[in-house]
Amino acid sequence: MTTQNEVAVNGGGKQYGTKLTVLGEAAIAGNVLEGTKLDVVEIAAGDGGGGWYEPSAEQTALVGEVWRGEIAAYTLNPLNPKMVDIKGVIPSSDGGFTIRELGVFDRAGTLIGVCNTPDMEKARPDSGAGGKLDVIMHLIVTDANALNIVVKPSLDTVSLEDVTGLLGGKQDKLEGWPGQVPVFNEN
Repeated sequence: MTTQNEVAVNGGGKQYGTKLTVLGEAAIAGNVLEGTKLDVVEIAAGDGGGGWYEPSAEQTALVGEVWRGEIAAYTLNPLNPKMVDIKGVIPSSDGGFTIRELGVFDRAGTLIGVCNTPDMEKARPDSGAGGKLDVIMHLIVTDANALNIVVKPSLDTVSLEDVTGLLGGKQDKLEGWPGQVPVFNEN
């Protein structure tokens, strides 16, 4: 049974979901009481120790962490204002593992939330199938305003929709026809 701070999805007979950790819930509650924000600064991926497992609110670490990096982007989920979608980008230079779990961490290194995932292979860079991999973790909190999700700006986070939106009103400043790759003139 899920609580108000959990996301659960059934897939292929296995239950996948996200849980706030006990330490994460306490940290967020403390920030709400103090009127401050909890800095969420990193996202990590793990191999789940080699297989599927159900995450626990008592976890303080991923079962088998294989990668950790800064947060690339986040959005408030349009379907649920208490759900924050946090994105990480595993670079093409990393790989050779299967992702079965994700976690997000605050500035002190505390695991705030954890989820299990269907198996996602991240190929080795020298395999011929390597490339960057975007991962997204859905985190449900009672008050999203209590979080300060620290994002490292990167070109990897720019979506086609973002570029189209930014350039849409600037077509008169671009040479070429709408829908073509833009070429900027001196203006």
